[in-house]
Amino acid sequence: MSVWIIKWGESFSESYAFGAKVKKEPNSVYYSASMMPVASKIRTWKAIGSFAVDRTSPALPLLLAGEEYHIKALLEADDNASFELRVDCYDRFGNLIEMFSNDGLELTFTYPNETVNYEVALVNKRHKYLYFNYLLISDKENIDAVKLGPSAGLLKADDEPTYTIDYLWRQTNIVKRPTGLGLMVQPDIKSLVSGLELMSEVIQKDAAESETGAKKLRILKGINFEKLPEAFHLIPTLLEKINPGLELDTDIIPDNLSSLGNILKAYTDRNKEHA
Repeated sequence: MSVWIIKWGESFSESYAFGAKVKKEPNSVYYSASMMPVASKIRTWKAIGSFAVDRTSPALPLLLAGEEYHIKALLEADDNASFELRVDCYDRFGNLIEMFSNDGLELTFTYPNETVNYEVALVNKRHKYLYFNYLLISDKENIDAVKLGPSAGLLKADDEPTYTIDYLWRQTNIVKRPTGLGLMVQPDIKSLVSGLELMSEVIQKDAAESETGAKKLRILKGINFEKLPEAFHLIPTLLEKINPGLELDTDIIPDNLSSLGNILKAYTDRNKEHA
């Protein structure tokens, strides 16, 4: 089972900006551009991109050719019928080979065999405002097994939840075992801080719903862990400092703590902005 949580992202360069009001809330992003043309893309997420050109990192997981996937947008709006989900698939030359779209907030599609890159877009129909939480991408059979709310109420609570940190195709994935629910974190400090926020929400919710009420977390080395940038080796240590009283079980011992203070400061500053 694979289910990926895609957040709005730190950059607004892939959002429709003309006359738009955008504000980051603690657990969502507020967006309003009531005068934007119908069929314009409110927000676009890309699987492959160039930071030098787009100033953004890839935001989507790599998918398997010929497999069926389901996409669902979790948001609150004046009218949930005011949107369309769209997937554009491109070949290695950048040519559009197939487009999938569906009115509403859910879409099922089969990933074409020739696809090298794809984009997902939230398209405007007639919205006034929205509060965007997450975009979910799942293999089709398992999307209903995931119960997510605006504050990332992840699945059934576990007394001792276990996560692994994997590194695949230049993507850092924090994966809940055995469900496969994953958060993709791009290799930069802003994205790491955003990932820490979501993981802290998960820890708090697991504690609230567990029988003991204790904050417990097991986080282990996953696939290709040693190839990760050093900052990502600090994830267990950072979560322990951010969540007082956390009972942490981990096999990850960082060799270099030099960036710990800077990341904690970035996390604190971000939370002050949301306060």
